[in-house]
This record gives sequence, C-alpha cells and structure tokens, in this order.
Amino acid sequence: MSEAWGGSRPKLRVPAALALVALSAIAAWAQAQGGGIAGTLTDIRSRPLDGISITLRNVDSGAEVHTTTGRGGAYRFRDLAPGEYELLAINAQRQQGTVRGVQVLAGHESRVQTAVALASPPPTGTVVAAIRRVSAAADRANPSTRVSERAASLPPAVPRNPAGGARTEAEGPPPGSGGSSPMVARAAAPDLSAFANAGAFSVVSISGRMPGALLAAVGAARLRASLEMLPEIAVDDADAMNGAAIALTAEEVQQLPLPGRDWESLISETTAQERPEANEEDKEEPPQQKPSVVVEGTSTRMAFDGRMRGQEGRSLLAAPGAMDSAVQEFRVAALGSVAGRAATGERIQLQTRRGGEGLHGQVSFYSRQSPWGARNPFTQWVKETTPASATAIPVFASMPFSPPDTENRLGAGLGGGVHWNHFLWFAAFDGEQRDHPGIATVKHPDRFFAQPSNDELQVLSARLGLGSANPVVEGIRAYSGPLESLAELLGPAPRTSRNTSGFGRVDWRAGERHRFTLQAAQALWSAPGGGLTRASETFGTHSFGSNRGSSTWTVARWEAQFTPHLLAITQGSMQRAIVNHPAAAPSNFERGFLANAWGQLPQITVDSRYGFTMGNPARFGTGSSPDEHVYEAQENVDWGRGTVLLRAGLDLRHSADATSMIRNHTGTYVYGSVENFISDALAFGKYGMGDALDPMHQHNCDQRGRPWRDATGQLHGLGYLPCYSHYTQTLGPTDWHLSTNDWAGFAGLQWRPARQLALTAAVRWDREDLPPPIALVHNPDLPLTQRLPALGSTWSPRLGLAWGRDESGWPVLRAGYAMFSGRTNNGMLLTALTQTGSPKGDLKLVMRAGDNRPGYSGGAPPFPYVLGGTPAQAAKPGAVEFAANFHNAEIHQGALAIDKRLPGRVLVSLSAMVSLARRLPVTMDTNFDATANPKTITYAVVDGTGKGPIRKPQITVPFFASWPDAGASGRLNAKYQQVTEIASRANATYEAGTVRLSRYGRRGLSFHARYTYSHAMDWNPEEGTTLARSTVFDPTDFALEYGPSDQDQRHSAAASALWQAPWKRSGLAGRLTNGWLLSGTAQYHSGLPYTMRTAGSIPRLFEANGAMMLGLGPGMNGYGGDDRVYGVGRNTYRHPQTWKADLRLGRRIALGRGHELELLAESFNLFNHQNVTEVETTGYTIQSGGISGSLPTLNFLSGLKPGQTEFGLPLNINAVDFYRERQFDLGLRMKF
Repeated sequence: MSEAWGGSRPKLRVPAALALVALSAIAAWAQAQGGGIAGTLTDIRSRPLDGISITLRNVDSGAEVHTTTGRGGAYRFRDLAPGEYELLAINAQRQQGTVRGVQVLAGHESRVQTAVALASPPPTGTVVAAIRRVSAAADRANPSTRVSERAASLPPAVPRNPAGGARTEAEGPPPGSGGSSPMVARAAAPDLSAFANAGAFSVVSISGRMPGALLAAVGAARLRASLEMLPEIAVDDADAMNGAAIALTAEEVQQLPLPGRDWESLISETTAQERPEANEEDKEEPPQQKPSVVVEGTSTRMAFDGRMRGQEGRSLLAAPGAMDSAVQEFRVAALGSVAGRAATGERIQLQTRRGGEGLHGQVSFYSRQSPWGARNPFTQWVKETTPASATAIPVFASMPFSPPDTENRLGAGLGGGVHWNHFLWFAAFDGEQRDHPGIATVKHPDRFFAQPSNDELQVLSARLGLGSANPVVEGIRAYSGPLESLAELLGPAPRTSRNTSGFGRVDWRAGERHRFTLQAAQALWSAPGGGLTRASETFGTHSFGSNRGSSTWTVARWEAQFTPHLLAITQGSMQRAIVNHPAAAPSNFERGFLANAWGQLPQITVDSRYGFTMGNPARFGTGSSPDEHVYEAQENVDWGRGTVLLRAGLDLRHSADATSMIRNHTGTYVYGSVENFISDALAFGKYGMGDALDPMHQHNCDQRGRPWRDATGQLHGLGYLPCYSHYTQTLGPTDWHLSTNDWAGFAGLQWRPARQLALTAAVRWDREDLPPPIALVHNPDLPLTQRLPALGSTWSPRLGLAWGRDESGWPVLRAGYAMFSGRTNNGMLLTALTQTGSPKGDLKLVMRAGDNRPGYSGGAPPFPYVLGGTPAQAAKPGAVEFAANFHNAEIHQGALAIDKRLPGRVLVSLSAMVSLARRLPVTMDTNFDATANPKTITYAVVDGTGKGPIRKPQITVPFFASWPDAGASGRLNAKYQQVTEIASRANATYEAGTVRLSRYGRRGLSFHARYTYSHAMDWNPEEGTTLARSTVFDPTDFALEYGPSDQDQRHSAAASALWQAPWKRSGLAGRLTNGWLLSGTAQYHSGLPYTMRTAGSIPRLFEANGAMMLGLGPGMNGYGGDDRVYGVGRNTYRHPQTWKADLRLGRRIALGRGHELELLAESFNLFNHQNVTEVETTGYTIQSGGISGSLPTLNFLSGLKPGQTEFGLPLNINAVDFYRERQFDLGLRMKF
C-alpha cells in the first residue's frame, strides 16, 4: 500500500499564526498561598550533611518551621508565606551556620543547595553558603512538576507542623481543592497555576566574611539555578485542571497497600464496573478508561486511540509509568469531569528517580498465593450432571469454582554518581509473573441449557431429514450432542502474564550554566489468555485470546541558564508502542467449523440473550494494531524578575501509526437463540456447503427465523435462509499507515501586585494537522469520504486568581477559568480514511439473514463460511465519513476552592468545579431514505412478571426498514449499507463539590479523608475508534440521547490512614516494638449508571400480503444504532454501590550504616465485600412477527421461575483487578 500513501504525511511546517504565540499569556491558574524551598545541605567540600536540624525563620513575622535533613542532606519546606527568610543549620554537637536573604516568592519552589561551614555559634555566626535558586514549579499542572528529591532510604513523609503556618517536607502536603484520589494526598496549594510558577532569580545575601574564592563560587552556583530542577516543558499537558492536583512521592505510594502494586488504582476517580457493549462484535476495550501519563514533560498518551493499551488492559503507559522502582513522585491533575475527560482525560505527571552521591538503591519483592485468600462464591463452572435420555436433553448445573490467582513481583533500583565530573546515574528493573485462569461461563445457564419446545425439536428433525416416526425423540438425540460440546467450552481457561520493565537515567552538569539529561525505558508484556481479563467471561475457554506488546521511551533534555533571570529548556523524545492481540487455538469442537482461507474461526455469538461467544472474537487476529512511533520536540523559556514572571513554549509532536491487523477479519455470526445455532451447526455437519441455502434443498430456517404455526395449526420453520440474525465482516489490506502533526504553543504572565494576591493570564494555541485522503480508495459516490475536516487552530484563554495567606489564620481563596481543546484520535482518522466504500479499501459488511430472500440484496453466507476476498457484487459495504462542519471538542472549566488550617494540624478544603464540553463527536448512520423511513412497527409486549418498564400490551415505535417487496430498499444510496457520519454534535456538563479533611503527624497517626458529590450529563458521545455502529438511537429525535453520562458517579468517598510507632526504645524492648507501621485505604462509590438494552434478531414485520419489512440493522427500531428501549431513557438504572478496604502491616528494621529492611503483609478487600462489577443490561429480546400477520414480540427478560427477573441481576462480582475477593500479599523491601 505504499503507493497509496505517497502524499499522506503532512509536512512539518510552522503556521504563520504561530508567531502570535509569544505575544499571548501562558499559565492557566494562579496561586498565592505560598512558595517553597527544597534542596541539599553540604559542607564546604560538597559532602552531604545528614541528620542536621534546620530552622527556617520568616524575617518579617518571626514564624519558624523545622525539619531534619535526610540521606544526601535532602530537605524541603512547603507552603511558605512569601518574603525573606533566614536558614539556621545545627548539628548534634550544636555547631551551627546561618544563611540570610533567602527569598520565597508566591507560587514558586526554590531549589537551595547550601554549603555550610558549621562552627560553634559566635554572636554573629560566620556562614559560608552557595545558593542555587531554581523555578521548581511545584504547583502547576504542566508536566514534570518538581518533586521531592529525598533519597530512597528516607522515612516516608509522615507530616507534622510544629509551628503552624508553613509546612516542612516531613509534614506532607495540605489537601487539594478537588479530585477524588484515595491515597495519602499531598496537594500543592494553592493549586491554581498551570504555568506561572517559575521563580525569579535573585542574588542571595551572605552573612559573615568570605574568602574571594568562595565568593566566586557563590556567584557560579547561583548561575546553576536551573540545573537542580526539571521544570515542565510539554505544553500539551497544560490542559490539566490544576485545581484538583494531588502529589505523591514514591515513598508515600510504597507505604500503601496496592493490589498488584498498580498505583493507577489510586488515581482513577470511578469504579471498575463494567459497561457491557450492545453487541460483542463491536466491543473494543474494557470500558474503564485509564488516565494518561506525562513522564518528564513527555506525554505517553497514544495518538491512535488516546490511551496506551497495556498488559491485560492496564495502562502500561511508558516503562517508567509502570515501574514502582523508577518513579520519584506522582502528581495527579484529576480533571474529574466527563466533559474534560472527553477531550483530555486525567493527567498524571511522573518524575523519575535520578542518582545521587554515593551508591544507593532498593530491592523489593511481593508474593500473592491463592491459598492465602478467600473464594469467590459467584464464579461458576457449568457442568453436566445428568446425561441425555430419549425424552430429555442433558441436565447441566452451575457449581461454585474459584480459579487460583498467584502473582510474584520483583523490583530493584540502583543509583550513584561521580562527583568530580558532576555525573549522576540511576537504573531500575521491575518484573511480574502472574497465573490467574479465568472462568468461561454463560450469562444464564438455566435458560441456555433449557430443553427446546417440541415444535423446535420437530422442525430440527425436518431440517436434518431425520426419521419422522418420532421427530421429537430424533430431535433430542441430535440436539444433545452439540449442547454437550458447547458445555465442554465452559470452565477454567488458562491465563498467564509476564511483564518486564527497565529504566535508565544519566544526568551531567557541564559547567555552571548547563545540564544534560538522558533517560530511556522499555516495557515488554506477554499475556497468553490475557486478551480477556475478568474473573469470569461469557466466552469459551478457547476464545480468551492473548495480549502482548512493547513500549519504548527515550528523552533527551538540555537546560541552559543564560542569565540570572532567563532559563531555556530544550527537550526531544522518541516513543514507540506495539500492541498485538493474537487469537487462541480452537478446541476440537470449534475446529470443525474452520472452513475459510484465513485459518481462523469467525466469532460466533451463541444466543445473544442467554449464552456466550465461541470461536475467535473480532478483537483478536494476526498483526499489530497499532504500531505507533512518536517524535516530539519542545522548547520552554522562562523569564522572571521581581513580582513578574513571563513564560513561553512551543511543542511539535509527530505521530506515525501503522496497523497490520484487521478487526473482525474472519467475521462474526450473531444468533438470537442457541436452538438456531445448533440447527445451522448440524446442517453444516450433515450437508456441508454443497447445496447450502439452496431453495430447492431446504434444511435451514424460513423468513421468520424460528418455528411457528399458522392459523390452522400447521407447523412451519423449514426454509433455505440462514438461522443467524446477522453476519458482519471487515475485509481489506493489512498494511495501512498514517501520520499527524500536533502543534501547541503557550505564553503568559503571572503578576503578584500584593503579598496576598496573585493573578495569572494565559493563552494556549493548538493545531492538529491531518493527512490527505488516500487516492487508492477514492469513492466519488460518497463525496464526504474524499476529505478530512480542516480543524484549524484553537486559542484557549485561561485566567486565575488566588488571595490569602495561610499563616494569617484566614482561609485561602483560589478561583480560575480555563478552556481546553480536544483532539481527533488517529484511529478514528484511519477508519474514515480506509472505509470509504471503495472495494480497494476496508470493506465493512453487514448481512442480514433475510437479505437472501427474493427482492433483497442477497449475499448472506451460509454458516460457517467466511469471505476470503473481494465479496460478490450482492454484498453491499458500509462507509465512514466526517460531517462537513466537524470540529474538535471544546471544553470550558471553572473552579473555586477555599482552604483553612485548623488547630491540631488539621487541614480542611472545600472546592467546587463546573465544566461544559461542546462539539463532542457522535456517530450516526445517514444512509436511510427519509421519504420512506421511518415508518412504524408495533410489538406485542410479553412480560409474565409485570416488572418490565413497558406496562402496555402493545407498543408502537418508529421503524427503519427495507421492503423490496413493496419497491423500497430503505437506503438513500442503495449501493451501500450504513454510511456512518462523525459529527460534532454532543455536549456534556459536569458539576462537582469536594470536602477534604486531613491530619498530619510526624509520628503516630495521620489520616486523609475526602468526599465528592458530582453530577454529569451528556448527549452520548462516541468514545471508540473503530466506529462499529452508530451511537445514536434514533436520528430523527436527537433529544433521546440526553441523559446521565456513563461516568456519572454521584457519590464518592475515600480515606487513608497511616500509623507509625511514635517511640524509639532501646534494648530488647526497642528490637520488639520499634519500626512498626500500619496503613490502610478505604473507598466507597455509588454505582455507575447503565442502560436497558435489547437483544435477539433483527426486527421483521410481515404485512397481510406476505411482504416482509426487514430492519436496516439490530435494535428495537431497526436503525442499527444504540439498541435502547423507547420510553425508558438512557442510563436510567444504576449499578449497586461498591466499597472496599485494604490494609498493610509492616515493620522497618534498621541494619546500620543507613541500610533498612522492611517486612510487610497486606490484605486487599479485607472484609471480602461482594462488589458487583457487571450486571445484565438486556431488558427485552426481539422475536420476528409471523407471515400470517401476527405481531413481532418484545419479551421482557425474565427467569424460568415465576416472577423471576433476569434484567439487572449481577453477572460478575469481584471480577476485575481493582475489585477481587479478599487476597493477601507478603513482601519485603530493602533500602541502602
């Protein structure tokens, strides 16, 4: 396909509008609560001073804060009032030194490396100091927000606040203004600045007399200000709403009990409840969307689908993001809103570890074994209990079975440095092995394995040409064999995984003004059987597929301090991600249906109402999807002086995607009942395909698709039409590729007119350059397929205000507004570029069983045939196109927060956020004849329980159909099936309020609690990339799309607590009681919403003259879109609430010389609470009407027992990694 893409790569050009970026304002939000200081304390020979007591005193107010230096002399003070400070260092021998003139600016964290000559204190202490000022930007939402550089061996940050007001690093952070992370949160305050946090570089006064050489060293050190920090650079993450920012050091994360050490579970704001898709062949990904990650200023969000697919659906985003050993600090800018997530998603900023003086590191090992945990009473293994007899099919029963789940994880990190040439290095490795078989099951075993009616057995005997003496007995004998074979596909399915990640980083300081950093990482994962991840799945044991891939990441950075006021940062990065989803080998029973040239089975949905799926699911196949390369260049310039800070930056990101796997390449058969599947399977087994679907040799279904009796009582059901509901397949080349360029720029100003007030104004510019159409697949029949939208440039203003001083005793107020721009994913672009309806492109075929009837298009294949090349002319393809007025999404957000410090080291934060998203994408099939569609269809409602929402005996709804018998195809362009248009039509709103309460203590107990109420509504935007079907339910009434968002979680609460033994005893008592640690987390979530759906066959209505009206696609109205129920509404039901508690008990043992061993035991879901992770969303099943004019039926999904309702019942409990049955981990960690 190379000739098709000769002109498809956009040129790397700078638009003329980019020249205006330098004139615009930068940052998004303002902060005024305070600044900070962090750095290292050394002697005059640059040897680190550990265990030194440091006091920082405000010259104006006299307020003091205290801390003690850790390994490498590291220390940090946060949340300081702006002004001038004195720093006093005292060792155990009461020798001391003082540094005066330390300036703290609002919203900035200064990096201070102090060389001190300690001596007995004279009346005016003699101090020799070299100060390096840096713009750490600790409180902004840009990438690479500055983090703690404490050595790994330091005790975890258990905060204290000895003097009130400012807070030291040991005290931990105040709560943020929003978000819903359950971890021990250290939210930077005032958390409203996205860019404007770079500190001004000013001269620091030195007390005492100083030799000339040391005075020169002070000046040189001051010029190295930027070399002690990694300020943010990537402008693409300026979109993060920092009003909800939360920071966590790696040490804090390591204190908490985390299943699988998956720190992302701390970040996600919603529960891991499943949202089943309307039909399985359309399902793309597990619905829980993982947040994106920015590592050292470089976003790891994939251009192809907006997220990274990792092992077992987890976000193995870039190797550092997956490694516990390689991360120094996590910072979360949790947008928290569906409106925001629709375009940008939650943002996590990672700071990687780097080396320090002397050899240092850590090693960790965790092990989870199944016998230590509880059993899941919900996972069931369906087994045969009674064999078939002459009058009854076999009997099957569900038996509780909990598959084992064992996991071992190993992590290691090692760093060091060479002092004489200013060279630091760090390397890390993480590995995981897991064995966790899944359970293959059916949705409703009692209904699936129920004996068919006598009419169905008689018709089956007729189709197979069996003896007519007793057709019911013959039918039972024939039916029982395939039913037993289907049962053999249920039970334990092997599933293992293996992940390895490696990371390396080197830092080199070249002279006094320049610093260079090089980082590289790689992650590899392989999960045989891991294509499906839940504890139990409605797929056969040989349909779980696999998941494997790799992710590589390299970043090079140059920081240059040109003047005391001017800092420039240049960064380049390269990333590559390869994702593969191979199919599993078929079982012996399934191998009998392998009748195609591709060597893979089709996906076979055996009974869409009650059953399961066998064969090869549409999401699995050969090749990669995608293989993505990303190249990014970034430039950042900061200039600060006095109370003014100016910042500007530019980012160019070039993304190249290649795909060699075609989704649904071997087709999907969807059956409305297990009886119809067994009929087609037996017919194929007996007759093959020699005379399949031959009107002269009928051994399949008739036009109604099931046995039926006419007015005289005559039994019917024998015909030449296939018995499935519909068949889909995608054909085309396997080597598509495309590339896009994303430009971004920002510029802005922060100004502090008063000590208690800070203002920011900023603007961001975004542009997405798209590739041109592919000449090879040009299709003049559909003009909109010949172009991609001209997205143009987007200018996003941001304003912020912060007022107050924490130490004044009054609350601190923060407010801000920001606009964000969305992005059209490359996967959606590729779908539109390749599915133009041209036979040389990707052909998506949808064939209804009724299409083989005279007057219809024909082409529906016999089961299990799979098309092996360009289909016959009778098969009509679909197409995808962008609407003429399509634009990228646009999001507006506002935030207000109030923080107040209370006595007893307690912090209270109240925050509110509102968000509006506009022009979100929706998809709809526009290829219907508006002069003929929709008509109406009347269903007879069958509900023996009386519990369904439709209380009338009949319901009449719009019906989109074709009826060639009456001379109407129903399609506007009869040469095509669905023509999916991508339109910017959906909006979304979000409102949220959060209350956060925290208490910090150096020793003893610390806790953090948070409650969030939120409300999200939208118009059902498109979230996928393959665009398998329309998201719109009825194109003539778009108001039906409005409803609660899929992520509308009204109530969410989380708490974490940490207790450390406050004593330090000596002797035997100390050896027994020192170093104990107890930590835990608890979470509560109200249930996510879900929609009642329909299943079964494509609607068919027969008129009195026998003419058939056949729906254009599945669903109650035949439209083929979102298969909802009229009169019920979207997302009107709720999952049950969920909660869990995790606990860790640990003990630290000092080994001497700074070495430490930690032993720990963890329990996840301590109380073994049964959290529902999936429910039955099918409310009604559809059965076709009769030729005699009888109405089609809408059957409420009830159970076999009187009054039993299947709709809304749990299908999975504790079936995802986040929610599992109670499990236990044992582990150890050694630091040195």
